[in-house]
Amino acid sequence: MNKFTKCQKDNSISYMILGSISAIVFIWLNTFMRQNSFDSSIGDFSLLRTFLVGIGCTSFVYVLFSDAIYEGTETISSNIKACCALSAAIGALLCMELVLEAGTFDVSLFGEGKEQVRLFLPHIKFIYDFWAIIIFPLNIQMLFKAMKKQHFCFGAVAAGSIAVIILTVEGHFIFENLGNNWLVDLAVMNTITLAAAVWKYAFSEKKIRKGNAFSSVIFYVLFRIGLLVNPWSRCDGTITGFMYPADWSEYMAGVKELVQNAAVFGTSKELMNSDFIREWLYRNNKLVLQLLFYGGWAAVAAFVLFAVFFVFILIKMVGTYNGRNHKNYLVFVAAASVLIIRSVLGILYNFGFPYPVTLPFCGSSGIITDSMAFSLLLWSACENRFINDYKKIEETFVSVEYVLGPMDEYRVLDRDGFEYEEDFLYSKEEKLLKDVVDVIGSERKVHCSADWYSIDERDFCVFTEKNSDGRRFILEYLGDRWIPLRDSEEEIQRQLIEDCVTYNKPDCVEDMDDEREDYED
Repeated sequence: MNKFTKCQKDNSISYMILGSISAIVFIWLNTFMRQNSFDSSIGDFSLLRTFLVGIGCTSFVYVLFSDAIYEGTETISSNIKACCALSAAIGALLCMELVLEAGTFDVSLFGEGKEQVRLFLPHIKFIYDFWAIIIFPLNIQMLFKAMKKQHFCFGAVAAGSIAVIILTVEGHFIFENLGNNWLVDLAVMNTITLAAAVWKYAFSEKKIRKGNAFSSVIFYVLFRIGLLVNPWSRCDGTITGFMYPADWSEYMAGVKELVQNAAVFGTSKELMNSDFIREWLYRNNKLVLQLLFYGGWAAVAAFVLFAVFFVFILIKMVGTYNGRNHKNYLVFVAAASVLIIRSVLGILYNFGFPYPVTLPFCGSSGIITDSMAFSLLLWSACENRFINDYKKIEETFVSVEYVLGPMDEYRVLDRDGFEYEEDFLYSKEEKLLKDVVDVIGSERKVHCSADWYSIDERDFCVFTEKNSDGRRFILEYLGDRWIPLRDSEEEIQRQLIEDCVTYNKPDCVEDMDDEREDYED
């Protein structure tokens, strides 16, 4: 063991704090604009309460069910045929529902008729968010992990590709009646999720050529475009007609007048005296244009810089450096894509780009989805911190002489001040409840947690320092004596470090049965 090297500082908590502050700024701006423009009845903290409730409910569900869902998909992903069968079964059920809908108005999942039971489901637009952020990523994760376990052989890739196509077609036709803009938004999020899956599972496979993996993403993009421009799509031959269901010329008239007459600072006299603009702003909840009206171009420039900063924080929270290690990474990527798309394209839409999407935390019902997505990103940043600590375990091992000074024998006292004795804990859950002890050397006394291991009928303890950078050192328990490892026992030292890494692996790290993952950025 070499001299201790300080690990790179982890900024996950800083990203969580900065991201939360940014989300609250979005909510405050939305509340202010609503109260001053078109919805004075809204309370000062009503949107913030909705945000906090969404964070709490999502966190509660994630803690209760994330492991169970992962274990279920892990079981199915052990067989690529089972993955395909699951996708086909979902497709068959949806086809049966479509047949029922064609023959009656009493059952409807796809349609929007007045007389319908809707199978006791919420409105389809709420199912849309759940599909894009949870269902699609989990299914893609399951399929790609099954293909990776078979090293992306031809049969596995063919079966997995068919399942991906089936899943994509299902999502397209489920949400077709919501409108083309919803379908385009779904296609973008699904493509980002699929690209992340290719990067995580296919690019890390040595036998896969990067060009072939990249081509699969291109093929998926072309396939999604083909679905969008099918003969049954509602389109008048223009992009705006395809994306925007209302009168686009009326919308652009308000945008042009705001842009042409806006002041650098504050509200210009031309806009203040325009009855058309005041009425237009009342009918259009566009945060950027509201800022342009009240604060001028300076306020808009500040907001754009703030949105860029928010996108940067979102990328840091999802943590690309841990993507191949994080078992729920695709769900977090989908959640981040929702907020990033709304941050970037929401600003462009305010200025006339035909991609109807609200800014983050600014929609009347979209704030619920945004809160759910942001809660998942908070968990992503939190778990990234666990993974970062896990990846650095080997770096934290130092010689006991470096910490306590050279001695032939050391003293270890329990929390009551008595000599610490052997206390094996066998299960992983029990091992996490480590004893807290004081280890005394020739130069100092350190406060540590103790973790027991046994190799070749010899007992060892790994001590982890408290109130430090987590340095670890090893002592052997021989009878009633604590002695350092001998210099010649490098094999035992290596085995103890491997055992410590294994037992301290957090639950958020993904297991691959065929190989031990290389935890590199």
